[in-house]
Amino acid sequence: MEKYIKMLKNKNFSLLFWGQTVSEIGSYINYIGLTWLVLNATGEILKLSMLMVFLKLPSIIIGPLAGVWVDRWNKKAIIITSDIIRGVLSILLVFTGNINFIFLIVLTQGIFDAFFSPAIRSIVPRIVDKEELMTANSMTTSVNQLATLIGPAIGGVLVGLFGSYIVFIINGVSFLISAIFEMFIKIPKAEKVEGVKENTFKEDLIEGFSYISKSKSIKFIIVFFAIASLPFGAVPVLNVAHINSLGFSAEAYGLVTAIFSAGLLTGALLIGSLDNKMKEINMIVFGIGGFGISYILFAVFKYLFLMVIFVFICGIFMSMVNIAYGVYLQKNVEASKLGRVFSIDIAIGNVILLASMLLTGFLADRVGAYLLMIGCGTIIIIQTLITFNIRSYKELTSNQLASNEMSTSSKTV
Repeated sequence: MEKYIKMLKNKNFSLLFWGQTVSEIGSYINYIGLTWLVLNATGEILKLSMLMVFLKLPSIIIGPLAGVWVDRWNKKAIIITSDIIRGVLSILLVFTGNINFIFLIVLTQGIFDAFFSPAIRSIVPRIVDKEELMTANSMTTSVNQLATLIGPAIGGVLVGLFGSYIVFIINGVSFLISAIFEMFIKIPKAEKVEGVKENTFKEDLIEGFSYISKSKSIKFIIVFFAIASLPFGAVPVLNVAHINSLGFSAEAYGLVTAIFSAGLLTGALLIGSLDNKMKEINMIVFGIGGFGISYILFAVFKYLFLMVIFVFICGIFMSMVNIAYGVYLQKNVEASKLGRVFSIDIAIGNVILLASMLLTGFLADRVGAYLLMIGCGTIIIIQTLITFNIRSYKELTSNQLASNEMSTSSKTV
């Protein structure tokens, strides 16, 4: 708890944290209103699927390009501008019922999301010390998980009482409040290397991909996480299909979803206590393996009480993996290239997520959710066991251990 209190005493991080808290809750409240409006306005699940695609598409198409601009431009200006524009666009939803215009607004918001996400991740290492990155990321992740717990509940009540349009206003205001917080953040300027020729936009874009390709550690962890993301992406689809196949009610599905989010929140809070006690790369690999085992147990047991326990554990492991992964990149990627690396990583993740959902839907109708859940868990476990025996993994763990020991000894001098 002392670490979290200390982080909140960091004025710059505190402003970022509270701004994100407001906007994240607003976004999840908005999600309920937006999906409800589209489904009721069209009566078509296809249109709902299109909405999901429009939410993810910009990060896939322009994400890597946005990363170049994030590394070139003022990051504070990017996050403030993105929040203001997204806020105004959300409020504009109040004045239209045209489904095509709604899609256009969502697509435009997604474009600014593609700038905001890598910018915010690039800012955190600039405003907190390197040894505090795990705690800082666990706090920001906790906010997201807290929002997934209370946002939909608040959104559902508001939509039921007042209709969808009220949540659009709330979301718009939350973005504007977040922008106000961000205006007071002071971000230290990055040191410029003298005598280095400034690249063209195309050179910077190519350099981002080249940097990942040439860096053995970054390439290894991104490829490893990408492979694991294929079964990870199937989880939301398989969970609802599995619970429905067992004859449980919608309330049971809601309970399982809420407990999974509670596990994510708990994992985010717990991982802060592991700071400097366990290497990030080990957290990622062990966490993915732990998720695989827990997910199989979640599928095998048919009693709701046991299912809730194992889905809670799944949430803890997934939170460990996500936070450790972000911290590993923040610590090991050069500050001047963070925007490009994060943008490319987000784009890869969203491509795999969409592909996984489509593939899962196709296969689940043919073999059933239960077998796919067992298959996903088994694939994850096999990947983990293989990774333990890969030379690259052993080299990375030994290198990180040496780095941590040097960092610890330097503090005691």
